[in-house]
Amino acid sequence: MRTISDEIFIHREHHDTMEPTWRKNLRLMMKERGVSAKELGRRIGRNERLIYDWLSKTDGPRIDTLELASEALGITLTELVSDETATRQTIKISGIVTAGDGWTITDDANLGSIVMEVCGEAVAVEVTGDSMVNYYRHGDILIGVKRYSPNEYIGRDCIIETADGQRLLKYVHPGSMRGRVTLRSYNIAHPDMVNVSITWAAPVQWIKRGRMS
Repeated sequence: MRTISDEIFIHREHHDTMEPTWRKNLRLMMKERGVSAKELGRRIGRNERLIYDWLSKTDGPRIDTLELASEALGITLTELVSDETATRQTIKISGIVTAGDGWTITDDANLGSIVMEVCGEAVAVEVTGDSMVNYYRHGDILIGVKRYSPNEYIGRDCIIETADGQRLLKYVHPGSMRGRVTLRSYNIAHPDMVNVSITWAAPVQWIKRGRMS
């Protein structure tokens, strides 16, 4: 997590009557995920009363504190402070993740879809098999929003499309070359993919668990 000076605060809107975007998004994301002020405070080590103040008063938290809140809600800081509107989307499950952490596009209508409120272009894939059993199990549906800035996906589990067309589910590390990343598999039998150029990465933000067999 990047360090930001204690003196830096979330920018207040010019007009006092206009509610800041981050506050509207925070309220929406908490409601969508069923996270109370008390629970959010517990997750980020803050008092419940402080969370209520964020939701109702003019001044907001520091950016680094708001980043903690975004992580606790499974979203990026950009999503929280952006004026990009969250919309209720029907997200088609567009791929199947198989052994080797690769995923293939499918038109299988039987896979279904997920309906939820998200900001941006969402992607969903379903895990098959047990090659990632320590992380994800058979039948899990993984959902994320496509991101194009490394700051928004490095250090996270991601659904990925590489510049050469590979579709993968990997943990993203910084690469040793500018503009490149290293992709780590969930299966130790597969070596790291070093200095890969990617088109987009969607950090896994929501998981709909498959049924236990």
